[in-house]
Formats: sequence, structure tokens, C-alpha cells
Amino acid sequence: MLTLAFVLCLLLAAVGVVGVAWPQALSDVARFFLSPGGLAIGATIRILFGLVFVFAAPAARWPMFVRVIGMISIVAGLITPLLGVEERHVRIIAWWTAQGAGFRRVWSAMAVILGAVLAYAVGG
Repeated sequence: MLTLAFVLCLLLAAVGVVGVAWPQALSDVARFFLSPGGLAIGATIRILFGLVFVFAAPAARWPMFVRVIGMISIVAGLITPLLGVEERHVRIIAWWTAQGAGFRRVWSAMAVILGAVLAYAVGG
């Protein structure tokens, strides 16, 4: 499970690198999640990521940190379908993309950092 958690950390960091290099790609992906099917896929991904981190936590270098990140991801995944696809989500995505490429690059850089810290935390 630790190896899978490490791979997911690298995937998170890789998505961040893509966002830093090509911020428009993140906007395009975000729009996909505005459909009911996309919302369900996003929720499922969050829950699966969270479960991997929770189960990997006991063997991790920083078990509490990994467990907390996993629990946050699970809760976010469970709440996501309850919120549904509403005009509010469309406005949030529109606001996020309207902030410009620099703003999205900063968020992407944070994903790179989180992925790297998590990779260290799981002990990879």
C-alpha cells in the first residue's frame, strides 16, 4: 500500500507540474468535473486517494500527517456528491479561471509541494 501511496504522491506532483507549465489544461479539466458524471468521478478519486493514504499511514514516515490527509480526502469525496452540480460550482470554476495563468500556476506549485511532502511523508 505504501508503494501505491507513493505513486499517488508523484501523480499529484505531476499534475501540479503540468499546471505550472500549462495552466489552461487545469481549467479544461476543471470544466469536466462540472457534469454529474464528472462530479461522481471526482468524488470517487478523492475517496480512493484517501483510502490509500489511510491504509498506508501506519507504515509511513509521518503516519499522522498521511492519515489526516487521507481522512480529509475521504470526507471531501463523500461531501462532493451531496453538494451536486449547481450554478455555484460553475461560478467558482469561472472565478478560478478568470484569475489568470499566474494564479493557477501558484495553485499548481502548491500541488507540487504537497505531492513532494506527501511522498517524503509516506517514506518513498
